[in-house]
Amino acid sequence: MPILHALAVPQNVSQAEIPLYYRGIAAIKTGGFLLTKGNEISFDTYLNSLSIKKWKKYTNATKFLLNLDIYGKIEVNILSLNLSNGNYEKLIIRTEAVTAVERTVLSFSLDEEEPKERVLAAFSLRCISDEAVLYGGTYSAESAEADENKVKLALNICTFKREQYVDNTIQHIWNEIWDNAASQLNGHLRVFIVDNAQTIDSAQYSQFKEVRYYPNRNLGGAGGFTRGMLEIMKDEEKFTHIIVADDDAQLLPTALEKMYSFLLLLKHEFADRMIGGAMLSDTLRYWQSCGSNSRSSKGKTLLGKHSLDMRKPKCVVFNEIEEPTQYNGWWLCCIPVDRIKNNGLPLPLFIHGDDVEYGLRNKKPMINLNGIAMWHPVLGLDYYNPIYEYYDIRNNMYIYMLYNIDMKLMDICKILDESIKSNLAAYRYNSVRLNIKAINDVQRGLKWLVSKDPETLHQEVSLLAHKFMPVTEMPIALDVNKFENSKKPFKESTCSRWKRKLTFNGHLLPSRHTIFTRPRYVHKGLFYRAKRIFSYDEQGQRAFMTKRNLVTSFVLLCSYFKARLLLKIRFDRLRRNMHNDLKEVTTLAIWEKIIGPRSEAQ
Repeated sequence: MPILHALAVPQNVSQAEIPLYYRGIAAIKTGGFLLTKGNEISFDTYLNSLSIKKWKKYTNATKFLLNLDIYGKIEVNILSLNLSNGNYEKLIIRTEAVTAVERTVLSFSLDEEEPKERVLAAFSLRCISDEAVLYGGTYSAESAEADENKVKLALNICTFKREQYVDNTIQHIWNEIWDNAASQLNGHLRVFIVDNAQTIDSAQYSQFKEVRYYPNRNLGGAGGFTRGMLEIMKDEEKFTHIIVADDDAQLLPTALEKMYSFLLLLKHEFADRMIGGAMLSDTLRYWQSCGSNSRSSKGKTLLGKHSLDMRKPKCVVFNEIEEPTQYNGWWLCCIPVDRIKNNGLPLPLFIHGDDVEYGLRNKKPMINLNGIAMWHPVLGLDYYNPIYEYYDIRNNMYIYMLYNIDMKLMDICKILDESIKSNLAAYRYNSVRLNIKAINDVQRGLKWLVSKDPETLHQEVSLLAHKFMPVTEMPIALDVNKFENSKKPFKESTCSRWKRKLTFNGHLLPSRHTIFTRPRYVHKGLFYRAKRIFSYDEQGQRAFMTKRNLVTSFVLLCSYFKARLLLKIRFDRLRRNMHNDLKEVTTLAIWEKIIGPRSEAQ
């Protein structure tokens, strides 16, 4: 009888994380939960409930069971979890009182006599004797052996100077899987590390027979992940699925095992689906910052399940209710190898948008399950990387033209106009240059993209971008009071707003002061008549400064209008060529040219 997933037991976690595992009163001892008389604990939680609706829909699993390794006299409640009119609903569908005079594994049916639509199944325990212990447990189900798939997973990690994170991931997998004979995934998972910085000492992984290490040129996330895909598909093992994962991701307990067992029983009709992992904050470790997303036909990002407190039962159930989603971030995403063979390899977009493009190209809804997730650093509002001014404009234009069929030229131009206006208002002339370069490069087409060496292009982009420096090395000192005042909501009268607009945000008037502000999410009105703008990243303790130059503003504006005009002239033909060229530019032959000579695994 296949194990669907084991109960996750909290080990060395903060008190705030406990509700991800269980609710109630219990002492966590080595190997389980210790309860005393009258204590009750419930497992209607993010990590320890069962996504029974999705298991029934997507897999061949039948006759679901809860298997508990217990000692003592315990009342077991089988729970059904739903949302009813937007409210959390927890129903007890069965109660059994059991006595285990010695440590025993007992099984309880999760099936209902009168089946109802339920999102999650879970359980709660109440201690009846003076003391009882829950040593662990599993959810399992029946399935015909012929219905089980052959599954072999390859974890594809692309890294750039984040050795400590990668080391932690390898150690986690060793503890949970490779050194754990009870893990279903033992013998079915290999890790491939692609090192774009070539700074890792591969000798440290020699003790792990299931780790493969490849030094790689800095080809960005797209190039690193694609290098991993190529190595995985030529490996002597016949891997069925590739899990792409960020190097700074920390896997949640049982995330990979849950993914494996789900794939093991997946119905053939869903074999072409990707499984997306959610992103939880690595500081507020109960906060789900992002799940799978979609794009409207007009190119707008439609956020999936995001900004959820996964300690709350209502959020746990809401997170399981399916919405149509098209792609998942490659912080954690499982891709069937057959889809890569059929759809081609990723576009060489370097960074930002490679995961979006590939998900849209797959044209299949994502599958997500509670507990398939990772903890990840969440960038604050202050975070700003100037090189994104090139990659975000360029890569999004590719995606708009390839997939957002209702997005016309003027829709794209509105987005470009806003970026140019925002950067000109902040005197970020280098960012405007990057925006214009992105627009011009897109007009060269996809064949130009794959002919241009990504590493060389990235160096060109980096040279153009604004440069942060430690705030202590800035030519003028940070005015903390002015910086704090800049965080307040911007307000202005109707008269002031018209004056600002008619003078092009004060460009037609003499400049008079220095503004101290954050690098992002700042109203353009704050820069009215500014002489200098001190952009301060408070989290990173770094800054850069820009100064007003009317001549430069005018010259760049003319360059932008020229690029915009050429885009208008070429747009229809360019869009047709992109659709025609996509298959050709995502082949093995193209990527082998981009990557160059490949060293063997170390």
